[in-house]
Amino acid sequence: MNVVFMNIFMPLMNELGILWQTNAISPSHEHFITNLIKQKIHIQTESLQKGYTTQNNKIFVLYLPEDEIHEMGILFLNYFILKFGYKTIFLGQSLQTESLETLLSFSAEFCFVTYLTVEPDKEIINQYIDEFYHTILKNNNANLAIMGPQQVYINLTKLPKQIHLFKTVDAFKQEFLEVPILV
Repeated sequence: MNVVFMNIFMPLMNELGILWQTNAISPSHEHFITNLIKQKIHIQTESLQKGYTTQNNKIFVLYLPEDEIHEMGILFLNYFILKFGYKTIFLGQSLQTESLETLLSFSAEFCFVTYLTVEPDKEIINQYIDEFYHTILKNNNANLAIMGPQQVYINLTKLPKQIHLFKTVDAFKQEFLEVPILV
């Protein structure tokens, strides 16, 4: 599934985006293909959940920020994380930061994971990061992993150490999913 997603589905989605922006296809064409891919990811994810085992007490919370509706990235990340035997909580698209606070009442090691395709807008993305840090991360050991094209607008000089940016799934895997050989 990893190879298919990275080498076939993602390039296809990029091509569909270009075709849609140039009016070569309609939104219905793009939605049709997107939903076929989502079905495949859901089937693979469900098959992993049937034989569910856990690596440790770390829980990955996958969500998209308010007004972000492009969930293909976190759907795949949910599958990918489960494949490594970790627990996930998949919350989906367009979620306000404040609604994530309720999870912090549980005694678990949380890693929030998001994929920023178009939101938050580049004009407010640093404000979003600052608000997320102060609302969710400041007083605990949780982390935020960010993937997606909007991350290029994040000011790296002010980035708290609990917030991690990833350009590739492999980089995310190395940081959060691989167990160190020497402890």
